[in-house]
Amino acid sequence: MKVFRIVLMVAICGALLTSCKKKAPAAPTNADTTTSAPSATAGIDFDALSNEMCTCAKDVMDLALKSKSLQASGDMKAIAELIPQITAKSEEMEKCMATLETKYPGIDGNAEYEEKAQAALKRNCPKFAEAMEN
Repeated sequence: MKVFRIVLMVAICGALLTSCKKKAPAAPTNADTTTSAPSATAGIDFDALSNEMCTCAKDVMDLALKSKSLQASGDMKAIAELIPQITAKSEEMEKCMATLETKYPGIDGNAEYEEKAQAALKRNCPKFAEAMEN
């Protein structure tokens, strides 16, 4: 069953690959420029965070795209041979994401910052954002 879960994850990630793109940070809105009490997350570049999240997921998404292509051709043996790579890259992705939690502390549990992070992710990597919402 673990194999099927991984293959399913790969298929979902395949669609994500083409959505990640680098953009210049958006111009601040009034909501972004209003002054409030300083916090540990003041000054977070949410666009940079979202782009780094896409970078963390890129290898898994590349393998997902390859798996999707192999699946379309019916080459289940080749897909099975990808599973160790997918597993390894998934672990690397999890570690990469964990470094982002350290680099950008204080977002989890802060509704305002979670909303800003999600908005940046939707701008810069919309398919990844969509997959995270589901």
